[in-house]
Parts: sequence; C-alpha cells; structure tokens
Amino acid sequence: MKRLLLLAIIFCSTSINAQEFDQHLFQTWYLVQNYETEGNQEYIVTDIEPEIVPIITFYDNLTFYGIGACNGFSGTIGHDNYNYPVVTSFLPSLSVCDDTIHNSFESMYFDFLGGLFLENLGFFSYDITPSADGLGLELTMHSPIFNGLIFRNYLLSTSEKQLQDIKLTFNPEHTKLYVNDSSNSIDNIKIYNTYGQSIKSISNNFNTIDIATLATGIYLVKIETNLGTVTKKIIKK
Repeated sequence: MKRLLLLAIIFCSTSINAQEFDQHLFQTWYLVQNYETEGNQEYIVTDIEPEIVPIITFYDNLTFYGIGACNGFSGTIGHDNYNYPVVTSFLPSLSVCDDTIHNSFESMYFDFLGGLFLENLGFFSYDITPSADGLGLELTMHSPIFNGLIFRNYLLSTSEKQLQDIKLTFNPEHTKLYVNDSSNSIDNIKIYNTYGQSIKSISNNFNTIDIATLATGIYLVKIETNLGTVTKKIIKK
C-alpha cells in the first residue's frame, strides 16, 4: 500500500518541488515532534519521561549524525536523478533502551530516517521557517507516506519551557480568563489592547481573571514571572 501511495505521489503530485539543500540545514537540530499520519501516532518530545534530548546535525559534506533516546546514528543525504533530497545511507546503533517509551519513540524516529533508505521509499521534502515563538528556526521533514519530524535549532531551558507551558483558557461565556501555571511563578499580569495600551493589571489571584468588561477582540497578555516574561495572544468573543 505504501509503495502504491508513493507511486501516486511521484507521478501525480505537482505540489512538491525539487530542492537544493538550504544552507540553514547544516547545523544541529533538536527534535520537537515525531508524527505518523498513517497510524495516527505522534511523540511530543517534552512529554516523554524520563527526559530525552534527541538531536540531529547535518554537515555541508552531506553527512549527518544524531542521537535518539539511547542510540546514536549516522548517515548521508544527497539528491536522486530528479534532484529530490534522499537519504543515501543510515546506520544506527542497536542497543535496547532501559525504558519502553524510549524504545517505542526510537523505533518511530529511526523508521523515518532509516525507512527512506533501507525500505527504498524514496525522497523526502523539508521546510525551514522561523519558529512560532520567534526564538529561532524550525525544520520540518516530510516523507512520501506523510510521516514527519519537527525540529528546532535551539533547546528550551527548563525556565523557558515553563514559560511556554503557561496556558490561557476561557469559560464558555468568555467572562473569565483562566491562567494555568504549574510552576506558580507569576508575579504580575498585564492585558494590552491592539494599540499597545495597558487596560488591566493583575497583581494577585492569577488563576482566574475577570474579563467581563472587556470588549470582544484581540488582546495581548503579558505575564511576568520569576523565570522571565512571556506574552500570549487571546481572542475574546
């Protein structure tokens, strides 16, 4: 089935363009997410316990080296006769990790990279874009069977991760804003309108904020903590 799907993509798709390697590719990337559309599976790396830091480094001589959970790997990339990027070799170590979740993660991670080479599934495509948080670049690699890897070229520190993990939600009526901060680190919250004007400041009772008097629209919520400051956008209905 995968081979038939691949043939359909190769002969019918006009959305995937042959690409020379972007020079931004040649650096170290930290894996954020590993997903498999066909099996509806995914791994968010920060959710895996015990913690792991999977990386891959691409070099301008077209070699790459990396680490999964407990195994390393190396390989090479190149272009096929149609100038599409391909994995031309892939060699992982084969130790069994101590944790089942690590073995499952590595199996899916290595299947993506090794599958392109060992199973002869063909080319891959990739995109390098600014990350949504503005801290660096994001690399997304896609296989012909709609699996993918998402990397960033920076590693969040524990404090930065805690800042990004602060969640904002509404009650059904959009009269209250709930702030979920597992680190309990908030010192102050300010809400700004789209003109940059501070329209509400909260210095205590951060878990629930009364926003009943705010008009519908877009607001920026600046959250000051003892770990740093993060600004999040909300849309009040």
